[in-house]
Amino acid sequence: ILANILKLGEKMIYGMSDIILADTQLQKDHIHSLFGTSNDKIKVLALGADDSIYKYSFKKPTKREFNVVYYGLYSPLHGVEYILDAAELCLKDKSIKFLMVGKGNTYEKTVADAKKRKLTNVIFYPDLTEVDSYETLASADVFIGFLQKHPTVDRIVPNKVYQGFALGKTVVTGETPVMNELFEHKKHVYFCKLADGKSLANAVLELRSNEKLQTDIAKDGYKIFMDKFTPRQIGKQFINLMSKSQAN
Repeated sequence: ILANILKLGEKMIYGMSDIILADTQLQKDHIHSLFGTSNDKIKVLALGADDSIYKYSFKKPTKREFNVVYYGLYSPLHGVEYILDAAELCLKDKSIKFLMVGKGNTYEKTVADAKKRKLTNVIFYPDLTEVDSYETLASADVFIGFLQKHPTVDRIVPNKVYQGFALGKTVVTGETPVMNELFEHKKHVYFCKLADGKSLANAVLELRSNEKLQTDIAKDGYKIFMDKFTPRQIGKQFINLMSKSQAN
C-alpha cells in the first residue's frame, strides 16, 4: 500500500514538472514506461563529475605497487562483496592492494568478512571525506564502478565511473546495457561480469600485467570525460536543453 502511495506521489510530481532530467536514455525510457510521463518532458543529461574535486592524477604504472580503489557508501548496489572475492584471488601478488574508501550500509559486514578471510591485501579508510580522500584516490591504478546485478544498474552510469575518468584512472566496472551504449570495452573502460569476483580479479590481473592497456584505457577515459562530462560540458548541454524547451 505504501509503495503504491509513493508511486502515485512520484507520478504527480512528474506530472507537475515542466522538465525532467534523466541521466541516461534508458532511465528516460524507464520513467516514461513506469509513470506514463510524456517523453517530451524528459530530457537526457549526464551527471558527470566535479573536476575541481576529482582532479586529474594519472599514475604511471610501476612494478612496485598496484592499487585497486573502491570509493563509496557501501550501497548493496555496489557489490563490494565481489571486491573481496577478487582480493582473495589476487593474494599471491603482494604488489596488488585493494583500498576501500568510505563507510556505509554494508561496511561493518565487509570488514568482518575481510578479517575472517584474512585478506591482508584489503585496506579500509572509513573516515576519509570526499575532499580529504584525494590523496588515496590519486594513488589508484584501477578505479572500481558498480559490480552488483540489479535492474537499476542496467540503466544508470555510476558516479564512480565519471569520477574515475576525471581522475585519469583505469575504470573497471560491470558490463550493463547502458554502459555498452555509452562506452567501449578496453577503450574507455574495462568491463567485467556483474556479480562475479573471478571476472573482476581477471580484469585486475590483466591490467596489472599489461601496462600499455592500462595506460591507454586511462587516457581514453579521461579524453571522453573532457569531451562530454566536465561541469562545463554538462552546463552547456543543460543551457541548450533549457533554451529549446523555452522555445517550444
